[in-house]
Amino acid sequence: MDKVYLGIPTHDRRLDQGTAWATHTTGLTLGKDLGLAIKARSLLCVNFNELLCEAVNNGHYTHFCLLHADICPQGDGWLVKMLQIMKDHHVDVLSVVSPIKDSERRTSCSLGSEEGVRALYFKDLEDMPRTFGRKECGEKFGNKNLYFNTGCLMMRLKNIDITKACFQMADAITDVDGWKCVQNLPEDWLFSVKCMQLAIPYAVTTEIEIEHVGGGIWGNQP
Repeated sequence: MDKVYLGIPTHDRRLDQGTAWATHTTGLTLGKDLGLAIKARSLLCVNFNELLCEAVNNGHYTHFCLLHADICPQGDGWLVKMLQIMKDHHVDVLSVVSPIKDSERRTSCSLGSEEGVRALYFKDLEDMPRTFGRKECGEKFGNKNLYFNTGCLMMRLKNIDITKACFQMADAITDVDGWKCVQNLPEDWLFSVKCMQLAIPYAVTTEIEIEHVGGGIWGNQP
């Protein structure tokens, strides 16, 4: 039986009403097989990692779901559907494709290579399977690494060593033709790199409908 620890990080103790409702309906669906924690921290990765440690240290849960406080899954069965997608595609990490909060229809997934990182747009995904991984990404975009986001992320705990695959950021200042330039690899893309390095199978999906909320509401469906 799958048992899920749902962790909701927030930096200011607030979460969107849609996030709260999605949590409520999931609790009605899973009952005692769902654990829940909401943690407020200004340090993003510390927040994520504390929630992940709680899930593992409890020893009761098979999966950890990270849900940002501004991500609102739609439909009562969203979490159960994520579990089924993971089984169907034989992956240990599943990320729901999330829209960036702008009008350009960018996703928070990206393609990485030695030349740099470029965002994936929803138009890039029009002829892709609703759920896809590195293999399908490589077939369409060539030798690129697929970076995913953590807004709505599910992990199968027994197959992941969290002392090696945890949440971190990588920041640096480099010198480019005499100009000092900031470089950053955010926690979600760096976690993607760790999954690649550790051969953890992962996929991204648009089969789960979500809304990303802020000054407006941005959806991940056509």
